Amino acid sequence: MEEPIRELTKQLRAGRLTSIAPLLPAFLALQGKPYRLDDHFPFEPFFRFEAPQQLVMKTGRQIGKSTCLAAQGVVQAATLPYFTTLCIAPLYEMIRRFSSNYVRPFIDESPIKHMLTSTKTENNVLQRSFVNHSRMMFSFAFLNADRVRGIPASKVQVDEAQDLDPTFLPIILECLSASLGTYGLSQYTFTPKTEEALSEKLWRSSSMAEWVIRCQACNKFSIPSIGQDLDKMIGPWHQDISEARPGVVCARCARPIFPRQGRYVHARPDRRGDIEGYHIPQFIMPMHYSSPKASRILTRKREGYNNTPTNVFYNEVCGETFSKGAQLITEAELMAAATLNLNTIEEARKILQSYTHRVLAVDWGGGGEEEVSFTTIAGMGLLPGGQIDVFYGFRSLTPHDHVGEARLVLRLLDLLGCSHLVHDYTGAGALRETMIVQSGLPEQRSIPVAYIRAASGPILRFIPATARHPRNYYQVDKSRSLVLACNQIRFKQLQFFRVGENTSHEEQNLLQDFLALVEDKINTRLGSDIYTVIKRPHASDDFAQAVNIGMVALYHMSQQWPQVAHVAEMELPPELASAISPSEPGWD
Repeated sequence: MEEPIRELTKQLRAGRLTSIAPLLPAFLALQGKPYRLDDHFPFEPFFRFEAPQQLVMKTGRQIGKSTCLAAQGVVQAATLPYFTTLCIAPLYEMIRRFSSNYVRPFIDESPIKHMLTSTKTENNVLQRSFVNHSRMMFSFAFLNADRVRGIPASKVQVDEAQDLDPTFLPIILECLSASLGTYGLSQYTFTPKTEEALSEKLWRSSSMAEWVIRCQACNKFSIPSIGQDLDKMIGPWHQDISEARPGVVCARCARPIFPRQGRYVHARPDRRGDIEGYHIPQFIMPMHYSSPKASRILTRKREGYNNTPTNVFYNEVCGETFSKGAQLITEAELMAAATLNLNTIEEARKILQSYTHRVLAVDWGGGGEEEVSFTTIAGMGLLPGGQIDVFYGFRSLTPHDHVGEARLVLRLLDLLGCSHLVHDYTGAGALRETMIVQSGLPEQRSIPVAYIRAASGPILRFIPATARHPRNYYQVDKSRSLVLACNQIRFKQLQFFRVGENTSHEEQNLLQDFLALVEDKINTRLGSDIYTVIKRPHASDDFAQAVNIGMVALYHMSQQWPQVAHVAEMELPPELASAISPSEPGWD
């Protein structure tokens, strides 16, 4: 085994190798055989020496993705001293299975295991270390990202990213802060779902490479993308399907084409080396296109075999985004609840005495990656009967003017007679809160709120200050609270300032922020689905978020929580919550 390594090392030093893929058989073994990419050729970008800053893989299922991920992680750890990979999946069982069933066998069966590990290195589900001081660490982040806070990493690898809460990404990526000058790599793999999920946002920000295959008969370049030739490339089933007569056909002449002869073409070549994205559907993999049995199952799924819905076929088989999530509330329901005062400070001040409690709710902006996030403010009051009114709304278009926005909030607190400021507790929110408190607002009148995915318990919970985090704040279950807010609007228990013929375009747009909210289903692979609430891409939901945190604050202050049965459907049963995110994982 040492002779092949010496020969490959010679080629590497001579500059004849651009990928570590030829070295894999010398490093790794799988089920007693040297590990190669011969039948997994689309995954070669995983193993290139010149790694992009961010790598995105959009794939179908059952194509060997987890095996390639594990191989890449072990090889990087073996060849890069002091290199730390932080592997993250949404659910505990996902990351446990990846560590135990994929990474561990590669280490244990490696022909050079004696060069990788020793009696002094760690080898458990939580962490696997190597003699060169590299490490692979494993964690999960479905309900929150607290478990990964403060872990220094050279690379963050997120699997099943379609089910990760997008608001956790900034916390996760902070793990790379100390290594940005050397590595600071991030990697996302996922099977896409809807246009609203994080996966589509990651894909659209990448170079969006497709495996393009040229037809030897008519010279057509077929592109396996849903917007190009994907449907026409899945040929009819026949008994003679094989490597020589694959089940993939030319989109023009319908003759067989050969995926092994394909290559990646980037839709956005300007992003290569920075944010590279690769799409891998099932039918370009040999295990699917050259097997009569596998090809038959694939084509029958397209026809609805075993009750396979269309969206599942495109998501799971083709690795393509398909369908939209269910909108939480309709425009008609929203407009029916907008019958109060005109949206002016003067009109709002006329009705302030009607309310038992008044708060100013703020969702701080910052432009955001899509440049649609701006600081948005809601003046809100609670009536004696439990109804909540949003009597004033405003969107600031200067999200980077922290001082100006802090002054505006202080002025509105005074003009609208609000007892408390309720605001989202992000990094920018903490800075603006400091300015506001230093300007004279008592700290106890400021209510910082952080969103989480809560498994069970109250929608809002108090988190006391600690030595590590010296500020009291509140956590709010994002999905259940937003579903509650939309139900309250539907039943006119949450109403808004009037929207009529003389309403400005911006005021009407404030209410339409609620139309950006959609329901998204997450399959836990544990026999039950979880429903979460996400935002449509390129749409603003800032006003909805401001109203939402103001609503839960008013219910908490008055202890008048409504009883809405539908909200309970968003809460996980205790046994499922424990399986998804155990408080004490059973690491071996």
